[in-house]
Order: sequence, then structure tokens, then C-alpha cells
Amino acid sequence: MEWTKDSIRDLRLRMGWSQADFARRLNCEAKTVDQWERGLQNPISFVLSELELLARDAEINSTEIICQSIAEGLLTTQAIDQIEFSEVQKEFEK
Repeated sequence: MEWTKDSIRDLRLRMGWSQADFARRLNCEAKTVDQWERGLQNPISFVLSELELLARDAEINSTEIICQSIAEGLLTTQAIDQIEFSEVQKEFEK
């Protein structure tokens, strides 16, 4: 896959991560991720292979990733012991 500023940003957002989270997982600084996403710098070769692994993980785990963010959203309004999986599933199906 060719990594562009948009595809890097899309992957980060798909994972539900901030630039700092993404940078931590790629062993770089958040400002580096920002430069990639603005097209000011290109990722170096070892990062490209890490991006490929993250993209594969995102594809495999996309349902889990989506459900995790839904559950986190529900946590803002309910205690964790009050959230039923069926509620998360309903939100996912919308």
C-alpha cells in the first residue's frame, strides 16, 4: 500500500487514536505524525512496515474497535456494570 497523508490519518482515526497514541505505537513523536498527516514528511521504511501491520489489525478487528468506542461512549452516561452487550450491539448496527 502506498501511504499518503490521508491514508495515514484515516488509519489513525479508524483505530480511534490521537496523534500521540499513534506516535507511541510507532515509536515516534506526535509532531512527526502531524507532519505525515500534513504531507510535510514521509514515514521512514521501518515505520511503513508497522503501518502495514496496523492496517491489517484494523481490518481484522474493525468490529471490535467500533464496539470499543461505542462502549466508551456509553460509559460517559452509565456505570460500567450497567452496560449490557446488547446495548453496544444495537449502537453498532445503527
